[in-house]
Amino acid sequence: MFLNSRVWAWLVTVLLVSLGACKPKSAPVVVETQTPRVDLFVEDLTPPQSETWEAHYVRNAKVGHRHTQIFDVGTSDRPLIKIVATDILQFRRFGTVSEQELTMISLETPAGDVRQFAYRLRCETSETVVKGTVDGEQLRLMRLGSKQPQLRLPWSDRQHGLFAIKRSLQLNPMHAGERRTVDSFVALADRIVSYNLVAKEKEETDVAGQSRRLLRIDTIDQRASGWKLPTSYWTDEDGRILKMREAHLDRETIVLNRDTALKANDLFKLDLGSDVGIPVSTPIKQPDQLKQALYRVRTDDLQPADVFPVSPSQQVTPAEPGVAMVRVTKATATTPEQLDQISPPTPEDLAPNELIQSNHPRVVSLANAVAESIEDPWEAAIRLEQYIYQILEKEDYAQIFNSAGEVAERRTGDCSEHAVLLAAACRARQIPAKVVVGLIYAPRSQSFLYHMWTEVWINDRWIPLDATRGQGGINATYLKFRDSNLARETAYNFVTPVMYLIDRLHIEVITAET
Repeated sequence: MFLNSRVWAWLVTVLLVSLGACKPKSAPVVVETQTPRVDLFVEDLTPPQSETWEAHYVRNAKVGHRHTQIFDVGTSDRPLIKIVATDILQFRRFGTVSEQELTMISLETPAGDVRQFAYRLRCETSETVVKGTVDGEQLRLMRLGSKQPQLRLPWSDRQHGLFAIKRSLQLNPMHAGERRTVDSFVALADRIVSYNLVAKEKEETDVAGQSRRLLRIDTIDQRASGWKLPTSYWTDEDGRILKMREAHLDRETIVLNRDTALKANDLFKLDLGSDVGIPVSTPIKQPDQLKQALYRVRTDDLQPADVFPVSPSQQVTPAEPGVAMVRVTKATATTPEQLDQISPPTPEDLAPNELIQSNHPRVVSLANAVAESIEDPWEAAIRLEQYIYQILEKEDYAQIFNSAGEVAERRTGDCSEHAVLLAAACRARQIPAKVVVGLIYAPRSQSFLYHMWTEVWINDRWIPLDATRGQGGINATYLKFRDSNLARETAYNFVTPVMYLIDRLHIEVITAET
C-alpha cells in the first residue's frame, strides 16, 4: 500500500520514451494539408522494407522487447513511409505480474516530415488511444474516450513526431563534437519537447555481449522542475541507434536479433515494488506516531532544494553542496504557527479537470453524503479522507492511473486513486485540493518508497491528508517531492521525474520524535 504501485506501471512504460514539460499554446486557424487521412492501426499486409528487434532491461533484468517495422505506403508522386513500433512489457510488482503494450505509429515523408501519428497503450483492463494530425501550422490531437478529447499544439517544420531523435540520427548521422536540437512529440506526456544532443567520442561499448566501437551521443531532457534527465545513445556510422541508456533505474534498450529479443523476461530477478526503494540504516520506531523527524539527505547530480520543496510540513536547510537537512513536522490547521513560502490556491486548484473530476455525479454524491452538513472545511476534509479509506479496496495492480470518477464507480485502487478521489471530493465541497508525490517510510523493508497523497487548503495553508491510511493527516515519515492540480500536465509527466532519484538519493535519519 505504501508504494504507488500504479506509478510503477506508468513509469516502466514511460521509461520507453523521454518525457518533458512544454505548455501548449494557442494555434492559428487550421490549414488543411493534402495528405489523405488513414487509419494507422489497420494492419499492413505488405512486407516491411526494414525491421529491428530490441530488448528492454531495468537493472540488468529483461522486462520486455520492442519490434519496429517500416513500410512503404506512398505513391510515386507522394512517397510516404509508415513506422510502427510495438513495445511489450512484462514485470512483477509486489509479486503480481502485469503486462502492457505500447504501439506507436507515424506516417511521414522519407525526409522525416510528419503527416499523422498515433499511439495506443493497452493494460490489463484499460486502453488509451491518442491520434495526431498535422495541419499546416497546427497539430491536432484526439484522445479517444477522453473527457477532453481535443488538444491543439503549434507545429512548425522544426518539430517532429514520435521517432524524432531516431529519424534525425538516421537521416543525418552526427559526428564527434557536433551539437543538435531535436523537437519531438512525446507519447503519454502529449507534449512537444526539445532535446539537446551532444555527440561525444567513439568508445568501446558492450552490445549484446559484443564489444562495438560506437559514437556516444548524450541528450538532456530538462523539465519544468529544473531536473535534468540524461539519456545516452550509441550509434554506428549510419546513425543507427544500437544501444540506449536512461538514468531512470539504469534502464537500457539494446538492438538484438528476433530470437534473443523474444526470450522470456526475468520476472523473478526484479520486483518493481518490493525491490526498489531508498534504504536507511536506522529504523524508525512507531512511524505512525511520528510527530517530527530530521533527515539528512544527499542527492547525486541534483541540489536538494530542487527536489524537496518547502511546505507547512517540510522545511529544508542547505548543509553543503548536494546535502540538506529536511525537517518534517505533522501539520494541522493550526500547527506550525509560523509559515514560510506558502503559495495560495489558484482557480485550477478548485476546478474539475480530466483526472480530478470534482463535478462527476458519483464524486458529488459521495462528497454530499459524507460532508454536506459539515460547515468546517478541515473537519469535512478529514471526514472525506476517512470515508474514502474505508470504501476503497487498497490494491489493484492491473490498472494504470484512473480518474476520480472512475475510482468513485469502481471503488478500488491504490494510493494514486485514493489521492485523486479525495482531491475531487474536497473540491466538490469547495475545498481547494491537489495531489502530491513523494516518499513514505515502509517499516518492513526499512526503506522509503514512492507514494502519492493529497493536500487541501485550509485557512492559510496547505495541509496533507492520505486516504490510503485515513488517519486524519500524515506523520513525519512523508517526504514531499512535487505537487500538482493536474490541470496542465498528464499523470505520467507529473510522476516520471521522481524516478531519476531512485539510485541518486540517500537518506539518513537523524532524529525521530513521537
